[in-house]
Amino acid sequence: MSNESHPEAAGAKVPLLQQLSSFSNIYWIANWMELVERFAYYGVRVVLPVFMVAAFQEGGPEFDHKQKGMLFAIWALVQSFVPIFTGGFADRYGYKINIVISTVLKIIGYLVMGYSIFMAESLAGMSLAEARPDGADWTYTIFFVGAMFLALGTAIFKPGLQGLIAHQMPKKFASVGWAMFYQMVNIGAFIGPMLAGYLRVLDWTYVFLACAAGIALNFFPLLLFKEPDHHGETNKEGVFRVLLNSVRGLLEPRLFFFTISFAGFWLMFYQLFDILPNFIDDWIDSRAVANALKESVGGTPLLFILGGVVFLVGGLIFLAKKANNRPMRNLTRSIWLGAIALPFAAHYLIQSLGGSSLALTIPTVHGGNLTQEWVINFNAFLISLFAFAMGYLTGKAKSLHAIILGVLVSAGAIYALGLSMNGWWIIAMIGIFSFGEMTASPTKMRYLASIAPPGKEGLYMGYVNFTVGIGWSIGSIIAGELYQEGGDKVVLARRYLVDKAGQTQETIDNLSKAEVLPFFEQTLNVDAWGLRDMLWANYEPYAMWEIFTWIGLGSMIAIIIYNWVTSAASKNPSHSFNHKGYLFVRFALAPIAFAFWWVAWYKLTVQDKELKEVLAILVQAVMFSMLFLVSLSTKAGEKLPGQGEESTTP
Repeated sequence: MSNESHPEAAGAKVPLLQQLSSFSNIYWIANWMELVERFAYYGVRVVLPVFMVAAFQEGGPEFDHKQKGMLFAIWALVQSFVPIFTGGFADRYGYKINIVISTVLKIIGYLVMGYSIFMAESLAGMSLAEARPDGADWTYTIFFVGAMFLALGTAIFKPGLQGLIAHQMPKKFASVGWAMFYQMVNIGAFIGPMLAGYLRVLDWTYVFLACAAGIALNFFPLLLFKEPDHHGETNKEGVFRVLLNSVRGLLEPRLFFFTISFAGFWLMFYQLFDILPNFIDDWIDSRAVANALKESVGGTPLLFILGGVVFLVGGLIFLAKKANNRPMRNLTRSIWLGAIALPFAAHYLIQSLGGSSLALTIPTVHGGNLTQEWVINFNAFLISLFAFAMGYLTGKAKSLHAIILGVLVSAGAIYALGLSMNGWWIIAMIGIFSFGEMTASPTKMRYLASIAPPGKEGLYMGYVNFTVGIGWSIGSIIAGELYQEGGDKVVLARRYLVDKAGQTQETIDNLSKAEVLPFFEQTLNVDAWGLRDMLWANYEPYAMWEIFTWIGLGSMIAIIIYNWVTSAASKNPSHSFNHKGYLFVRFALAPIAFAFWWVAWYKLTVQDKELKEVLAILVQAVMFSMLFLVSLSTKAGEKLPGQGEESTTP
């Protein structure tokens, strides 16, 4: 039978503010911690694609896109697959200890990444520009280690925090509860890149330092509540049994095929953060957007913005209490009014004393372009405004139907990214993508949380990350190779100079990365915008967006088939999926594992790649092979760990 007939349907009849006011204090504390963690994470995450390939002279490590893609691929595997195991530990040993361990790891990661160039130059005793030709450059290794600390910390944080939220979530209000969680995610994800867009113009290292300081704030909320009792069955199993059951639980047929079907969406989704920053930095003319922002909000006192934020938060709390017939006390109301008035009063006091308070400035690069962090941040801005409202609306639809619609909308926006170099057009497509994301992404958590047995919330929140990891990892490899060969502006400029401008290969190879574009402009007598137009017309760097669109649409078709099969199985207890689903999982795992092994063999032998260049592919080959071997021990009718008493199709 379907879960949708009672809990969420009943919740949808309750007014929105009354639903929000029903959540516990621990739920709101956990959401605040998620906001802080996402502030730090996305503050760095949105900067990384451009920072990693930035030239030495620009303060970057000058990796290429294939190196960047491989790093992101391994990052994806660690961040997304480790929660499959740590989710079980969160249920077994406690949510708070998970959060403490993850925060320490993330601080280490931010600092190592931020100082990777300094450490590499100290080890080599010379600058990177001198050390790399001599083979004495350790930057990539050091940066990789820092990234893995951050990925591991995030992997441990996710199931602990999300499991805590699921533990506190009334199931009848799950759609709004998860939408509010997703909104908090994106408020943090909006503030982080806003700050990073400023700091990167000053010094790349400042971004990493600010994010390390930000995540350290998460130690304090842990003092405000006790570890909640874990309802449902108490997990008394040992470490090895927790690990084994976490793996075997993933083989539950509905769970397994959902994660596989949804992976294509995440492959497409992560290009918004992995390759779109480079695409914007290389090709998009956002000068008009920057000028419009300067005219409209530039110069706004930051204290006014702070006052507005406090007003919105206080207003929401007031309305929520009123909707739940719990009026705000006079003292509390006075404190909130004072907190709202304080920033405005401080601004005017500073002015009356002859000073000037800090004002909002619009960061620009490359001759007036808006920084890519601010362009992409339109995604987080929209979601921070509309996430819970979208959750309220999607709560009226079946989870899988909402996911299918969201994937379709997102795929259309991804395709349209390649239709224009105009900054306003790119922002519009990011906006459309955001509404597709709001329809599909938080719904996956609602779907899995609704089928998670009591006491297994952390485990199932870990499984959420499996589908993300598959798509993100494969997409990072594909995107890195596509952009290195057909999208990077410096690479294409070198090619044009040799193929069409009559320059010798030796002359072009001797140019440093920072020298290529000025040499191009001088040789062909064009400015930066003319250079861009010539390369865009000759090499079509936008073609990659069509590839990602087809992958997203393929994922949508897979989810439609999944929905059709599981719906039929829910209505018919004798359906083959109910009795032979474990065999279907086994038959699916074999070709998936074989495909990864074949690709790894082809790259190592035919393309003569180094082992480190196919590491992410080998890891996935091993992982799916292990899942296949574990599936061989699963017998017909056996209840898998985490599997409920009956199958549902929310």
